[in-house]
Amino acid sequence: MNISTAIGIGGGLLLIAVTIAMSLENPAALWDPLSMVVVLGGTLAAAFIAFPMTELRRISSVFFIVLRNEKMYARDDMMELVEVARALMKADIRTTEKKMGSIKNPFLRLGIQLVMDGAPIEDIIDIMSWRIQKLRAKEKAEAQVFRAMASFAPAFGMIGTLLGLINML
Repeated sequence: MNISTAIGIGGGLLLIAVTIAMSLENPAALWDPLSMVVVLGGTLAAAFIAFPMTELRRISSVFFIVLRNEKMYARDDMMELVEVARALMKADIRTTEKKMGSIKNPFLRLGIQLVMDGAPIEDIIDIMSWRIQKLRAKEKAEAQVFRAMASFAPAFGMIGTLLGLINML
């Protein structure tokens, strides 16, 4: 997880908790699990209505990727690239292919494979540019699902708040 994301989430939650603790005699009175169920369940239900199941399955795996630390993964990719380059410079094809199989990033693996196969530079540029466009389109579609869910949640939050108020009265 990105450190600024963790600080932002933690700081926001701490601020809310301190404010509630200082202003109420019984802060637990604000916690209504049924309202939380309405918000989360309603948001998911609206997402099921708005998007096909294939997109929802795809974003379930993407959710945790969103929180990862990009710098850490970039460093891993660079180290894998250096290892493959060293093996390739030694003209050790067997070791190079073995190291290529362990590369986690499919985009990087494709680029290295094209270079190893001796593809012309123009073809490599065309193929990699096409892959970038496809990745951007896929990520844009995934982001759209999250944006839609973010727009559904406040409405269900109001419904959960209303139900909590009715129960409180």
